[in-house]
Amino acid sequence: SIFLVSSIMAVSPALTSTLIYVYTSVAYCLSMLLAVLTAYLIFKNKNRILNILLAIVVFTFSLGIYQSYIGVTVGLVAIRLIRDLFDNVKIKYFFINGLLMVAVVIIGGLLYSHITQAVLNKMEIPLASYKGMDNINISNTIKSLNITIPNIYKDFKDFYFSDNIVRNGNYSRQQFYVLFFITMFILELAVIVNSKLWKNPFRVLCIIIMNLILPIALNVILLLTPDTNTYILTSAQLILVIPLATVICEMSPKKFTFLFKWASIISMFLIVFTYYLADNVSYTNLKLNYDQAYSIAMRIMDRIEETEGYSPEKTITIAGIIWENDIPYYKTSNINQYTLGTIFDSPIFHGTYAGMEGTWTRFFGTYLGARIQFCDPYSYSAIIETEEFKNMNIFPREDSVKMINNVMVVKLTNDPPKP
Repeated sequence: SIFLVSSIMAVSPALTSTLIYVYTSVAYCLSMLLAVLTAYLIFKNKNRILNILLAIVVFTFSLGIYQSYIGVTVGLVAIRLIRDLFDNVKIKYFFINGLLMVAVVIIGGLLYSHITQAVLNKMEIPLASYKGMDNINISNTIKSLNITIPNIYKDFKDFYFSDNIVRNGNYSRQQFYVLFFITMFILELAVIVNSKLWKNPFRVLCIIIMNLILPIALNVILLLTPDTNTYILTSAQLILVIPLATVICEMSPKKFTFLFKWASIISMFLIVFTYYLADNVSYTNLKLNYDQAYSIAMRIMDRIEETEGYSPEKTITIAGIIWENDIPYYKTSNINQYTLGTIFDSPIFHGTYAGMEGTWTRFFGTYLGARIQFCDPYSYSAIIETEEFKNMNIFPREDSVKMINNVMVVKLTNDPPKP
């Protein structure tokens, strides 16, 4: 169990994605650690009051770093409650621990909200809008339940059985997940029968309900933000079904479950192994993307310096996304088909003007040692509307780099993004 759980956390697609955000990866991992620690403190019986107070503080700090990991805390608590139900822990403790978790989440959430607003007011900074996080309130949450709950179950299904969140198809991972969930279900039934839990219908009903609402517990963040969906970076909590399965394996009886236990263990191992392969392919693909970007940046810089009117102090603009170029910059290898998908297949340079300005400027400076300055958004908007720009060819053709309005212009697409 320790090997499988440790392995799946190390190779999980969410962690792999987090590590490519080098400027936030340490903070994100710290936030997840605090989310896990919160669940641990909720169930720690010694010095109960102190531990609950600590859980509130720790949870508040976790939210302050990255709010998506709320599902890690709630999901782990739900998994522990399922284990307690199977383990014949008194039903009153099931409700007490569940209510304590709700209290920690609500109080921690309110503390986070008020502290954040106080800091923003002090610094005279408005609350930014990000995936609907600025409009979180109880009224919106209740009104949106008819939308968010179906979306939660859809994202839960898509994560394991489609390519919409993580690319599963090329590794047959969805078949391994089918085996995984079937064996987990059978082993849960075996525990109920072997432990004679069926004699207590209320406890069995609680087990069924907890299993059914587990997707909601894991993706509880979607209840608060109805305008967003799960994507690879925010899917950390969904991998926690593996720890749940190892718990069920350990609790299942020795007789008559031998084959199902090994089927469950083998399915988990195969899932871990396919993520390991996909992680390494994803990083390799990122390196290939970088190499292509470096080559293109070199050629663009050469053309800029060779264009009439160039001088180092001139402002420039690079209009368009290189991968949307009419000239096909395609990958000669099919390795990108075996990545985790989504962000691992994206171009290095962002699709907005602000994103392009930031990434191109830093890329030229970091890897080419060239100090460039983009023109302001107003000048850029005026340039891409001129007939002179519209008549330019697409890079790397002739006449794809020229001076317009005293700005050195590189045209990558006919329809570049606007500020």
